[in-house]
Amino acid sequence: MDIGQRLPARGRDPRLLILCFTAGVLVVHALPELPAWRYLTPLAVPVLWPWRGRAAAAAFTFGLVFMIWHAQLALAQRWPADRHGEELWVQGAVASLPEAVPAYAAGRGDAKDGGLTWRFLFEPEAPELPRRLRVSWYRSDAVVRAGDCWRLRLRIKTPHGSLNPGGFDYEAWLLRQGVGATANVREAEPCGRAAGYAVLKWRQTLVGHLQGRLEGAPGQALLIALALGDTSGLRDADWNVFRLTGTTHLIAISGFNLAI
Repeated sequence: MDIGQRLPARGRDPRLLILCFTAGVLVVHALPELPAWRYLTPLAVPVLWPWRGRAAAAAFTFGLVFMIWHAQLALAQRWPADRHGEELWVQGAVASLPEAVPAYAAGRGDAKDGGLTWRFLFEPEAPELPRRLRVSWYRSDAVVRAGDCWRLRLRIKTPHGSLNPGGFDYEAWLLRQGVGATANVREAEPCGRAAGYAVLKWRQTLVGHLQGRLEGAPGQALLIALALGDTSGLRDADWNVFRLTGTTHLIAISGFNLAI
């Protein structure tokens, strides 16, 4: 057989199909809003009609439809705007390593007030709620750990961010993290340890162990961030040093390396 006959047809070259699929995904990112499904119907015509570029057109269409479907799933998790500020009792589990800073450092009171400001991801048991909430708990004396079960009275808010040019897009970040709402804790009742979350609980145990062994050490937060991907102990001054020294990527990839 001639070697030319063993090569894939130009229209079905896997590299070309991957590029077309990627182009379909990127088109959705460039749109100001998701198109209605009825507007996508004409795209099916070139895919159904037999012609030389049909495989490339199908890959592009698949990338487009696949991205729109995923985006709609994410948007369907958002807390509705007409229920912004609603308060509910919600039972669920702490689904991340919690971040804790003194309440005065978070702009909630002064140094003499005491207490901590906790921030963590919370996964409710109720199916009618968003799958994941980002919760803030201000001026709390409680101890929050990953994998804990809590019954919380939450003031639930629709995600939103500032549209400052060049600024951090908080709303887009929440969407990428799969967070459907933010919430503030009004009251809380512990309910033991949640089932599952074995790896997360193991990481929390290691964080607690390192914090105990390195208590007072100047490099405690950095070591925990590099070893376990927990950056909650790092402060704005630390991140400024990382940016100035070009070492931010070392902290950013630690969680990925841990996953591997």
